Amino acid sequence: MQNNFELPVFILPEPSRWCKRWICMVHLGAVVLLLVSMLPWVWKTVLLLLVVLSYRSISGKYCQQSLPRSIVQVYCNEADEWWLTTADGNIMQARLLPPSFVHARLVILGFKTGPAWWQRCHVILTPETANPDTLRRLRVRLRLPLSSGTGNPE
Repeated sequence: MQNNFELPVFILPEPSRWCKRWICMVHLGAVVLLLVSMLPWVWKTVLLLLVVLSYRSISGKYCQQSLPRSIVQVYCNEADEWWLTTADGNIMQARLLPPSFVHARLVILGFKTGPAWWQRCHVILTPETANPDTLRRLRVRLRLPLSSGTGNPE
């Protein structure tokens, strides 16, 4: 009988309305705080521009998947190798970083795709972004270590 919690895990993350709302609220809060702050108008203008650029970048990457480096596929095989596919069709092997956040309503995966410090990416998964069974399998995989034996307890 096939175990539903076995590897491989293949996820096609969809954009999340929940995530988009939170990202929008955080950036709107930053705009409001900038407007009521006592900073000079030059600093307010520069910081407002940075907030707008941040919103466009984060929203495009995580909520709309419109940027070329947005992750559109996540695959983990039996050898615990992670493969990511970007929106521009680039397939790259990645290493899962330890501080991944796993919860029933939210999973945040951090990956390192190269040797440089800027070659990192994150995948945000909520129940509305992927198949619930696949997310359950992924949460089990992230919480439990892989068994390296043949199944014998000895």
